[in-house]
Amino acid sequence: MRHEFLISREFWEGRENYVAGEGLGEVADLEGCVIFRTSGSTGEGRWVVLEKRAMLVSARAVNESLGVSKESRWGVALPLDHVGGFAIFARVFVAGCGVAVFEGKWDAGEFVRWVEREGVTHTSLVPTQVHDLVREGWAAPGCLVAVVVGGGRLELELEKKARELCWPVLASYGMTEACSQVATQREAGGRLEVLPIWEVGVEDGFLVISGGALFLGVIQGGRLIRRQGAYRTSDRVLLDGRNIEVLGRGDRLVKVLGVLVDLDEVEMKVRKMAVGMELAVISLPDERRGNVIAVVFEGEVGDECIQEYNASAEGLERISKVYVVNEFPRSLLGKLQRGRLEEMVTSSVGHG
Repeated sequence: MRHEFLISREFWEGRENYVAGEGLGEVADLEGCVIFRTSGSTGEGRWVVLEKRAMLVSARAVNESLGVSKESRWGVALPLDHVGGFAIFARVFVAGCGVAVFEGKWDAGEFVRWVEREGVTHTSLVPTQVHDLVREGWAAPGCLVAVVVGGGRLELELEKKARELCWPVLASYGMTEACSQVATQREAGGRLEVLPIWEVGVEDGFLVISGGALFLGVIQGGRLIRRQGAYRTSDRVLLDGRNIEVLGRGDRLVKVLGVLVDLDEVEMKVRKMAVGMELAVISLPDERRGNVIAVVFEGEVGDECIQEYNASAEGLERISKVYVVNEFPRSLLGKLQRGRLEEMVTSSVGHG
C-alpha cells in the first residue's frame, strides 16, 4: 500500500479493514479497523483489533503532548506492521503535517543523514536503535524536536548518553492494545505522564486502563472476540496522580522454593554491576527448587559481575547459572524474545 494512501481521508474514514501483517484470513463482523499481530514478551502472538477512530483519538493526544503542528514533519523508522510505526500515519493525518519514511535496513548513520535530509522534527525509535546511535557516537541533527522511545524500557544510562549527544529522547510506555502510547515523558529525565485520554487505576498491583483509544478486541477462530470493559494489563505499576512508574510484568514473577522472585528486579540489579554488557535474566525449571535464576550474556561473559552480585544478593535471588550466546533472538523492532532465548539455553549452549 502506498504511504500516501495511509494519510488520506479515504483511508481513515473508510470502512475497509487493514491487516498489518500476514497470516490472517477473513474475519466476520468487522469493518473500519486495523489489525496487528503482536508477539508479546513471551513470543506468543495474537491478533489485536484497533478501530481507525480509536487510532485517531490516540494520534491527537500524542500530537498535542509533543507539540506537533502543521509545520512539523514526522519520520517513520519503525516497521509498519507494528503499531509504533503505523500509528505515525494517523498522527500525520490529524495534524496535516509532512511525513518521511526511512527505507531499507536499519543503519544508524543512514538514519542520521536521512533525518537531516528530510528535515524530520518528530520520530519514534526503540531502545536498540538509540543504543546504536549512541554506540557509534552520532550527534542528533538540529531539526529534531522529539524522539519518542518505546517498545521497551529506556535505561537511565542510555538516556543520559543520548542526551549528551543532543538526542531529544522521551521515554514512553504503551502497547498495541492502547493504539501506542499510554504515558510519555514531557521533558528529559522527567516522570512518565499518563496522556489525558486515559483513565487509569491499579488492581492487585496491575495497571488497568480505559478510554477512547482502547482496542476493540482480539481475533480467535476467525471471529472477533470483543473486549468487555476496562483492560487489565500484565504490567505492574505504581501510580502517583497522573504519573506512572512501570515496575515490570506479572509474567516475570517466578517461584523459587515456593517464594515469588521478581526477575525484572533481579535483572535491574545485575545490570548495575555489568554496565555496558548485553544481558538478560531468565528462569529455568528445576526439579528441586521449582525454578532457578540464570543470566544470559550476549557475546561476552561477565563472571566477575555475577560473583559481585551474588555476594550481596538475597539467597533466592542469587544467580545459579550463567550462559553466553552469540546473539540474542530479537523481533524486527529489536525487542528481546525471552521465550526463544529460554529455548536456546535449555537446548544447549552455555558454560554454566
